[in-house]
Amino acid sequence: MLLAIVGLLVLDYSRFPEWAVWVLRVGLLVSPLLISGGFFGGAPRTADGPPGPLVKLIPIGAVNFGLSTLGVGLSLLISF
Repeated sequence: MLLAIVGLLVLDYSRFPEWAVWVLRVGLLVSPLLISGGFFGGAPRTADGPPGPLVKLIPIGAVNFGLSTLGVGLSLLISF
């Protein structure tokens, strides 16, 4: 979450188009929620059963966070 907050501050100085900055901001804010929701949703299970169905949110959030962080890094490289 701290990296997402820093990324939001960095995007204020980006030279990307406004729609791209908006997409990156949403991606940075939604990713930690998806990862946390995946851990919370995957926790309830029976003794020998598989994890809950929401565990699939973890890799989705991780990929989303990686792509958003890559976009923030590219915006930093372009702005200097």
